[in-house]
Amino acid sequence: MPRKSSRDLYCLIATMPKSGTWYSFFFFEYLNLYLTGKGEVRKRPTTYRYDGLGITKAHAHLMCPGFLESYLGDSRAAWDALQFRTPGINSGFGPLAIEQGHRFDPQQNPNVRIAYLYRNPLDQAVSHYRHLFWLEKQIQPAAFRAGLNDWMRKDAIESYLKQYFSYYMMTQSHPSNVIRICYEDLFRTPAAVFKRLAQFFDFKIQTDDELGALLRALWATTPEAMRMLERKQGHAFGDSKTKNDSHMHGGEVGKWRRWLDDSTVQYAQRRFEALGLSLQDFVTT
Repeated sequence: MPRKSSRDLYCLIATMPKSGTWYSFFFFEYLNLYLTGKGEVRKRPTTYRYDGLGITKAHAHLMCPGFLESYLGDSRAAWDALQFRTPGINSGFGPLAIEQGHRFDPQQNPNVRIAYLYRNPLDQAVSHYRHLFWLEKQIQPAAFRAGLNDWMRKDAIESYLKQYFSYYMMTQSHPSNVIRICYEDLFRTPAAVFKRLAQFFDFKIQTDDELGALLRALWATTPEAMRMLERKQGHAFGDSKTKNDSHMHGGEVGKWRRWLDDSTVQYAQRRFEALGLSLQDFVTT
């Protein structure tokens, strides 16, 4: 049954491409389906009303809503100088801001919840580069390595910092509205992370039926079940041209060690330090 809410709660899951996007999107699709017992699982991550959860939820790749207007700290000039050089990293900001940005801005709406799923920047670069340039697996390993390291320095680091820093600062200024969750936790303990997300979005289990819906949604979004869904639709999520392939590639943590040169990693560290961040905070595990 639809869940009544005493307030109009707006929720956002923000990610970079290849950092748990489809995984987290489908969890809430299935959870809402099992809670209401009606409708269908949608396959386009955008803004929907979820009656079973009593929320309106958006799902997009974008910088944190409200950051541009609220952050005036010491690193603002350095952040302004950064560019979104990597495709897709901020693709959802324009549509969300134009259509209903005030509803997802903690500065303007206290009833907003933003969950930022982020992957460590080195694995993020490997997975995104493969998605953009190696879908047909035609690049030899040596060429892939050379292209990846060049792309990492010129584009990927700057794009990552541009997005990540906006959430890093907003979790400090609006801790009740914005949380950060690392992809590695989602990969290792998906049930715990999805339960945390549901609770953050004000969904608290009240009945045995709701508990059953949560457990079914967790099963439906296992990697195996997600791949079965892709095979059923005949192409990878979000890309009808990508036949016989998948957005689900194991989610390996630490794959960057096989592909990125030490000099590239050191360069990334210097770029992070310029914004008061440390690469070691992401890659120690």
